[in-house]
Amino acid sequence: MNPSFLQFPRIIRSAGSPYETGVQTGRQLGPDFAVYIDQYLSTGPFLHPHFNRQRHQEESMAICASYPERFRQELEGLARGAGISLKKVAEWVSAEACMSDACSGFLLYDGEKTWIGRNNDLWSPHLWGFARHRAVSHKIPVTTFGLAGDVFSATGLNQAGLWLHYNYLKAPDQNHDSSLAQPCYLQLVDMLESCESHEDVTSFLQSYPRQDGMMLFVSDARNNKHGIFECTCHDIVYRPLPKEMGSCFLVGTNHYTQAPYENSSHPDRADSLSRYRRLETLLSDFSTGQLTASFNSLRTVLADEGVEKRQSHYGTVYANLYYPETGEFWYTFGGYPAASCGRWRKGTR
Repeated sequence: MNPSFLQFPRIIRSAGSPYETGVQTGRQLGPDFAVYIDQYLSTGPFLHPHFNRQRHQEESMAICASYPERFRQELEGLARGAGISLKKVAEWVSAEACMSDACSGFLLYDGEKTWIGRNNDLWSPHLWGFARHRAVSHKIPVTTFGLAGDVFSATGLNQAGLWLHYNYLKAPDQNHDSSLAQPCYLQLVDMLESCESHEDVTSFLQSYPRQDGMMLFVSDARNNKHGIFECTCHDIVYRPLPKEMGSCFLVGTNHYTQAPYENSSHPDRADSLSRYRRLETLLSDFSTGQLTASFNSLRTVLADEGVEKRQSHYGTVYANLYYPETGEFWYTFGGYPAASCGRWRKGTR
């Protein structure tokens, strides 16, 4: 790992227009950001086996040109602030579309408190573990987690009390010819910046098609509504957390659980089922009252060897816990595997 990466701030704050937030972030990273991007893109295995980097370099600007203007402006600002080429930034952010990650998450209600847990599993573990606080003009301020300088993310929360994170699902109804379809990583940030409630998220998902599937965990603290959307490119199926029944939990990994998509294929369904069943086993002790839910006890769930991924180059790159009633959240900012060995930090909404 290049020592210059150690100088990147683990938490980056920015405010203003989309362009201004990008410039402010880029300035905090500097020209070493280009080296960081090259490290990320050269890792190799996290991309599709037939990924052609040269072709991707040629197509990346066109991919970014299809993004909404708000994001194009931020990407331009990020490149300008860091003093690197926009093409380099475009190649980096658009490579997200070439990943198939394998993540684990849960929603737990122990009869008194609600908790959300999340492991994000991907390649290049030494490059992850950063947080961004963005207050874009005329948008809801958000906090997201992931790579240094991430414009997009798979995990975040906003000032309205909404928590969102997603796991990858392989959609059975993919249609890459749809000009209106958005990448899931873009949709998540878009939702955080524009949605204040569970109902807003539902409306958004019904209004905008996706380029692939996702399992979206939603926690709406203000309205006390929590659940999981299982999304294909065009459809959504919802699993609510049934708190009216007392202690309960929901688990999600990387396969559909609801009709009519529960038998849809996934590249590694056996692994997804294994992590799913292990989480069910561990969480049952909390729902029956045998264990008390807390940061320490639930961190142990995420760090379990049957849940956390621990390969040398691929595994749990960051982990999160969230307690919506108070707005407290915990996240890892370096250390691998993240759930068991990461450096956990506490924050508040």
